[in-house]
Amino acid sequence: MALVRRSVLGTQCVTALLLLGVPVGRVAGQTAAEATCRSLLDSSTAKVIVLPLPVDGPVPEVPPPAATEAMCDQLALHCGLGWLRLGDCLVFAVPVPFDLPVFDFEEPLPGHVAPHRIEAWRLLRGRPYAAVTEAWLSLANGATRRSLLDHDLLHHGTAQRQEAGHVTSWLDLWTHAGDHGEWSLRARQWPWYLSYMVEEAAAKSCGVVGDVPPIDRSVTLDVCTPALGDLLSLLSPDAGMELLCDGSLVGMRLAVGAKDAPVDDVLASIAFSLAAVWRHIGDCLYLGDAKAAVDAAAATPESRRSGNTAVLLPVGPNSDAALAAAAGPASFPLLEIRWTAGETTGRTLVISYDPSRGLVRAIPPMPGPEGERSLHCAVEAVAGLAESQGMPLTADALQRLIDRVGTGSPVDGNALIGLGADVGLSLVGARGTLSEVSAVPDACIVHLAFGHYACVSGLGRSFSLVHGATGRRGRFPTAFVEQGFSGHLFVDSAVAERLK
Repeated sequence: MALVRRSVLGTQCVTALLLLGVPVGRVAGQTAAEATCRSLLDSSTAKVIVLPLPVDGPVPEVPPPAATEAMCDQLALHCGLGWLRLGDCLVFAVPVPFDLPVFDFEEPLPGHVAPHRIEAWRLLRGRPYAAVTEAWLSLANGATRRSLLDHDLLHHGTAQRQEAGHVTSWLDLWTHAGDHGEWSLRARQWPWYLSYMVEEAAAKSCGVVGDVPPIDRSVTLDVCTPALGDLLSLLSPDAGMELLCDGSLVGMRLAVGAKDAPVDDVLASIAFSLAAVWRHIGDCLYLGDAKAAVDAAAATPESRRSGNTAVLLPVGPNSDAALAAAAGPASFPLLEIRWTAGETTGRTLVISYDPSRGLVRAIPPMPGPEGERSLHCAVEAVAGLAESQGMPLTADALQRLIDRVGTGSPVDGNALIGLGADVGLSLVGARGTLSEVSAVPDACIVHLAFGHYACVSGLGRSFSLVHGATGRRGRFPTAFVEQGFSGHLFVDSAVAERLK
């Protein structure tokens, strides 16, 4: 039965703010955020919305009535956030900060990793930034790309004015270029052997939200703007366990609403929004690993768009051809762009990245006496399937699988079925779509196009549950799983009969 929490919390929040002497403008800002999110929920099929609110600075304004996508774009630009539609969830996500070596633009890239300095970079996930960048890549013609790669400057008002016009909408995302009248742009390609650092940063930020166990309850939450600590206290009865968070997150404000939504989807959306990770510890869930989220949330939208912070933009595989043409011959397309507008400068890295690759990091490495280690994905998937069926592998059985596969040997479908048989699983290979499997609650092993096996369940939810050896689990957006799904999956023979 759905548990209902109506507007009482919102009233309590406003009353508490007044008692604490919070300026009326802040309360009005909360009201604006609530109105915006309520409008988005009412005008879309989404069941959950999560929007981090800035610690200081401007609060969201209600965009004029428009299509859901356009409203979300305006709201994200106003707040300096990215947004994604993940199943039934509309999630606005803070830009994730990380460190990345950079090199002097005027000097050739070295043949080895030897950075001159470290700059603060932020990774922006989803719309509108990636969408505008993809549009820029598709519009810019060969002359523009050659000019960039030759390190010639594109100037507003030069003979290359027509070509430069293609980048105006993209440049406006990062600075108020139109206010200055003059701007310039230049770019260069990074070689493939430096790109692994960028891939690592992107992978850690593409949907890894930690271990949220299956919670067979739903919740309706009238849109409100509480501090995170208060929100978790409100949701604890719905989750059936205590919900806690790191002290640095307790006071962070979120605009949150839910319409008869699974509680576990709401919790996973909160973690995704803040780039935080849930840990299941005893009878409670703890939200932590969120220093990046705290730093990102403290930044104002203006500082996120200024030259004080460099930006990493992952664009979808549909832009591979255009990005490769701009970046030149490289096994991993990656383009570095430096822009100048007035006295403001900034850097942006544009990379091609499939978010399904983040599934590799959905569950943490396996701890051991000699430190953490990652298992072969086929071993992890088979052991996870056994765990999900209530047959956890003994240490000897797990080691037998590890020895049989080795460290990096490729495993085809027949070999995977053989690994399952070795530990008492009767696996059947099949082809299909995730929607065909989503009606069956049982776990199955899916194969991703980049050569990865994973045991997942809950494919009918916005966030699937990934199972690993020794009981390790993690949530991951189902939309990303489907995006990288090769069409091959493996299920228990009994499940295969039910799917016929």
